[in-house]
Amino acid sequence: HNPQVYSYPSRSHHVLFDLPGVTSWNCCFDSLHCLDTKGIASDLCGSVLHQLIYERASGRGASAELAKLWQRIQELYSTLGTTNRLTHLQLSMICSPDKPHSDWTSLHASGAEVRHLVPALAVLAAERCNGSLISKKRVVALNSLGEFYNICDREPMFMAVAASDRLLYCMETFLASYYWLSQISMALG
Repeated sequence: HNPQVYSYPSRSHHVLFDLPGVTSWNCCFDSLHCLDTKGIASDLCGSVLHQLIYERASGRGASAELAKLWQRIQELYSTLGTTNRLTHLQLSMICSPDKPHSDWTSLHASGAEVRHLVPALAVLAAERCNGSLISKKRVVALNSLGEFYNICDREPMFMAVAASDRLLYCMETFLASYYWLSQISMALG
């Protein structure tokens, strides 16, 4: 037993990771907790909504812009046949309404609500795409994530090689776009 080989600088201080050989590599991560619920999908959805709201409005106008977006999301839910939907959308679910630019944004909703919002948000982001690279990357990230979810939903647990290759491609495209967007976001403050 070589402790150097098995040691891993853990971000968690949980006692479980004090056991020899136990690292995050021993854990099975699932999309509900890594993507949907307080994961990068909820971060992306929150960011996209925040940008769509505040690129057109500020201050009290943000509530009015959110109301317009919410109406369009409801229409898209119907058009796309989405059955698992957000029941309401408020600024407080995305950011602090009093200080909307003070912290990182994230959509605070259930995993299923986030997951099923992605296709509608992809259409909305495409409709609002202004041609900038940021706008285009948002659309690519949302479309890739939407296709990833679609493959997960329609394929069996042990999927065909072609489906798993496409799934991997979609996730890689999503992550590359998400990473690029996050780097720009950090650079812009």
